[in-house]
Amino acid sequence: MFDPDGEPKTIKPVRPYRPRNRLFEPKELSIRVMTALREADGNAATADAIAERIMADKGLKEPAGQMIRGVVAMALRGLRKRGIVVLSDETPPRWRLVSAQTVFAANR
Repeated sequence: MFDPDGEPKTIKPVRPYRPRNRLFEPKELSIRVMTALREADGNAATADAIAERIMADKGLKEPAGQMIRGVVAMALRGLRKRGIVVLSDETPPRWRLVSAQTVFAANR
């Protein structure tokens, strides 16, 4: 970029951020997932129950349900990689928030 002999045509353009879906703002989905788990009062919740809660909060109808369930599952996997939620061995699988002290210690 600062090379005086460089060719501007060889610089790759930066792609603008485009959200995967237009129903949620950036980071809104993970915040809604964590809120649903927090309001479960320490009880574990299934991904479908979390999706139903989010659909009710946003006023969405069932035609969007399949897509919402998919993005909730992706959000839960991302939160699991970051150590914020854990998946139980129950059937059906249930998600639970990790305690705030554990998350704080992991991020240090």
